[in-house]
Amino acid sequence: MAVGILPCIVLKAIILESYENRAVDVQTARLQNQCKILSDQIGAGGYADAQMPETLLVELTHLADVYNGRILLVNGQYEITEDTFDLDTGKILVAENVMQCFEGKETKIYDAKQRYIEVTCPVYAPDGSRVAGVLLTSIPADFVLESMDALNHITWVAVGVIALLVATLAAVLGPVMVRPFARITSSI
Repeated sequence: MAVGILPCIVLKAIILESYENRAVDVQTARLQNQCKILSDQIGAGGYADAQMPETLLVELTHLADVYNGRILLVNGQYEITEDTFDLDTGKILVAENVMQCFEGKETKIYDAKQRYIEVTCPVYAPDGSRVAGVLLTSIPADFVLESMDALNHITWVAVGVIALLVATLAAVLGPVMVRPFARITSSI
């Protein structure tokens, strides 16, 4: 019976991990694309160090609201110039992923324990010669983890059904398969 159930449990774990990775990758790519569009608009206008127009602020806030997340704009002096939560504007933010982004490398972080996804996107100067700022976006990963919980429940039900099927087949086919050995034993 364990021979039939053990592969199901291993397959369940593989499916869950695969789903989690895929869901995070899709959400991260979607978020990075939207942040790239915003960072291009911010950079083209030279707003990494200057006051952003109201239309861009509305877009920034709208994107944060869509994902129920938070967006920070960090300038070249590591100062937060915009914060959609209005908590840290004017503060200094020196983090590894922000520093990597100032080197032109987009970063993405998924933390299942803290339940968040964070991406950074460079904001280039209007002439494109240097990174003038960083757009840091953090969103909750609850949607992935809630889907994983639902999928986990479904897979346990499937494993239970398979276990019941294997047990039934073993009970039905076991005596049939042993019958020839019983005949040999009785004739001996």
